[in-house]
Amino acid sequence: MEILEYFEPMVQFLDGFGLIGLIILIFTEAIINPIPPETLFLPMVITDGTVPGSLFLALIATIASVLGAIFGYWVGDKAGRPLIDRF
Repeated sequence: MEILEYFEPMVQFLDGFGLIGLIILIFTEAIINPIPPETLFLPMVITDGTVPGSLFLALIATIASVLGAIFGYWVGDKAGRPLIDRF
């Protein structure tokens, strides 16, 4: 089984949500990296086919990625030291 085939059900599930699925995927990618967001992002950009639409998707992807990174940093800042000390 190829590695991308393993993630196919998750990609199809998130693809059903459209833009919200893309935001969720990119947000979580910045924290835990479940699957590469390009598996959903690139087909959405190609299907859109317009420059303004592609730029909008890129803006949404950037914002979601930054928010995910900030959230991951916040979790590490608040829970990182106690977890390290505990284990």
